[in-house]
Amino acid sequence: MDTKIKTEIRMQLNGWMDSVLRVGRSHQTCVRLSLSLLLIVSGGIVQVGLAQTLKFNAPLTYSAGQPYVVASGDLNGDGKADLVAGDLTNNDLVVLLGNGDGTLKPPATYHQTSHPRFLVTSDFNRDGKLDVAFGDSPAPASINVLLGKGDGSFETPSSYAVPAWHFLVGDLNNDGKPDIVTAPTTTSLAVLLNNGNGTFQNAQTYAIAQPNVRVFAIGDFNGDGINDLFALGRNIAGDSTRFMSVLFGKGDGTFQSPLNTNGNWGQGSGPYSIAVGDYDRDGKTDVAVADEFLTVLRGNGDGMFKPPASVMGLPNTSTDLKVSDFNGDGKLDLVSAGVFTGNNLQVYVGNGDGTFQDAGSLVNNTGGVSVVVTDLNGDTRPDVAACVNGQLTISLLNATPGDTNNTNYFVHQQYLDFLHREPDAAGFDFWSNEISSCASDAQCVDLKRINTSAAFYLSIEFQRTGYLVERLYKTAYGDSLGTSTTGGTHQLPVPIVRLNELLVDAQQINEGVVVLQPGWATVLETNTQNFLSQFVQRPRFQAAFPTSMTPAAFVDKLNQNAGNVLTSNDHAALSGLFGGAPDTADVAARAQVLRQVAENRTLYNSEFNKAFVLMQYAGYLRRDPNGAPDSDYSGYDFWLTKLNSFDGNYVSAEMVKAFISSLEYRQRFQQ
Repeated sequence: MDTKIKTEIRMQLNGWMDSVLRVGRSHQTCVRLSLSLLLIVSGGIVQVGLAQTLKFNAPLTYSAGQPYVVASGDLNGDGKADLVAGDLTNNDLVVLLGNGDGTLKPPATYHQTSHPRFLVTSDFNRDGKLDVAFGDSPAPASINVLLGKGDGSFETPSSYAVPAWHFLVGDLNNDGKPDIVTAPTTTSLAVLLNNGNGTFQNAQTYAIAQPNVRVFAIGDFNGDGINDLFALGRNIAGDSTRFMSVLFGKGDGTFQSPLNTNGNWGQGSGPYSIAVGDYDRDGKTDVAVADEFLTVLRGNGDGMFKPPASVMGLPNTSTDLKVSDFNGDGKLDLVSAGVFTGNNLQVYVGNGDGTFQDAGSLVNNTGGVSVVVTDLNGDTRPDVAACVNGQLTISLLNATPGDTNNTNYFVHQQYLDFLHREPDAAGFDFWSNEISSCASDAQCVDLKRINTSAAFYLSIEFQRTGYLVERLYKTAYGDSLGTSTTGGTHQLPVPIVRLNELLVDAQQINEGVVVLQPGWATVLETNTQNFLSQFVQRPRFQAAFPTSMTPAAFVDKLNQNAGNVLTSNDHAALSGLFGGAPDTADVAARAQVLRQVAENRTLYNSEFNKAFVLMQYAGYLRRDPNGAPDSDYSGYDFWLTKLNSFDGNYVSAEMVKAFISSLEYRQRFQQ
């Protein structure tokens, strides 16, 4: 192992650089060290008690220098997950673009002047291109933001002189722009608000009345729809006392004075890792922290937490903790990176009550510090990538077989396929109970499954995200022409939006949205406005609608693409949004006009069945209607004709039933 990495481990394992790791003795303080990038695909099988089996492919290892930390995201905008690693030894960012099948392209290296000790990905300037930020501490103490070019490369970094051994990203002032939180000292948190263009304001520091902040998090801990801050620390002396501080957000990027509590439940040397989620499924935000023990603090919904009933011993000291649902049962699971030899990637399956089962280790090597959960092969299952032993040992693809006959699994999958998110407990329970209420009545179960699945397409959340995207593409670019052999060879107009465009854009609008939760409408509206501003500035839209167009011509073309849905009064009102200008250079007006045409009720109604059929392919089959095994739009044509013949009644048309019972759909979840 590289000498510099060894030195870094010794420093980081004590987290605050105040002592040295003693290898071979009982686990000491250990924080943030990752020595290789590990991609787990599927080969090894991890048993979970007597209940269920998690299956991941054998790890695939990729060369990426000497990576220390890893993050994921779609860095080149192709709808496929990519990875970026921080090489601490060589001061490099290493990008591995994904092929969409779980494999990665050869690395591209971008040298930096600072050490990438911690990495995050986000769209800081909201231009639709993913950016990267990395932190360095103690010298030089800085956060460095690299705006993405949309092709996997980056602009020159902007640097902010703030210590950042670890930092987080979240929207703290409800403007839809990601802000930054870091811990510049062991007794404070600092907030850097986003200016909206990818630059940040000076850090605002908040004192924490603790002897030593170890981990911190962003979350809504009092259920008001506004992000708060959480910090947890301990005495350096090493007793069992743990100190917790919650700073309630005001919604403008500032915070109230900390609400401080403490308890004598600590057992480990840290904690060093933290993950936020609803682990007991009561609709309130919980916190999991880990070192040699996993401790879950169940939230009361008012910023206070229940004392942990018990803690779970871990086989390795956790330095990173990520949350996902690996087996699709609607209960949150955890994966932990462990720093010492053996059990470097440990999976803990959630029981849904705030407790976990140890599902075993995915990797047994040396030195794991950083782990990330992402979908590397586009099958909607969460995969794992990690840095272990100084390599980019990257990919453990999740190959856990799914049973769509299982009610919980079926409902969970609807959230992923249509809303692109993990389910909220209340919604999940409602739909699961709808189906379970049928008991052993098979006919009732079939009908409830059909109606439950269709409800996700019909939901406010999908209609204002995925269906809006479909109509935006039609309004901007019209229809495509597809070939069908149904009823004889002919051509027909078909939706122009393609699967990768639909998924990427819908996910962006839907980010952070859970309808009926506090603040959801504000988040959705902000996301929609940001997306529309990006959409009209894309090269494709600008080529179709040059800014030299007059307002009348601009509205004319959108209306023609949409099927001539505007009245003369509508047309005049939309043209007037440009304020009498001779051209259409006003970005805000272009976005507003596009949106109003796309949201026209006549267009909404006329496109509804077409989008419904489209989503049978995009949602259930995860492909375009003319994608393999099809070669044209005959299937799409058949189902659209049938749905129209039943006036949109999907039950009578047996459309949803056919797709959710199809062999192609079921084979998605089998390995």
